[in-house]
Amino acid sequence: MGLFNMSLLLMTCLMVLAIFHSCDAQNSPQDYLEVHNDARAQVGVGPMSWDADLE
Repeated sequence: MGLFNMSLLLMTCLMVLAIFHSCDAQNSPQDYLEVHNDARAQVGVGPMSWDADLE
């Protein structure tokens, strides 16, 4: 029973670490702006810029 509990705890920890690691994939405001501005350019709308005062 103790080995099963340790295995379950280890699996849970690995899953949590994997989730947190993938959550940090896109963390820069510039990353969001580039994609957004590409879409805006396709429909003929001007680009946006990030305002650091909003953070």
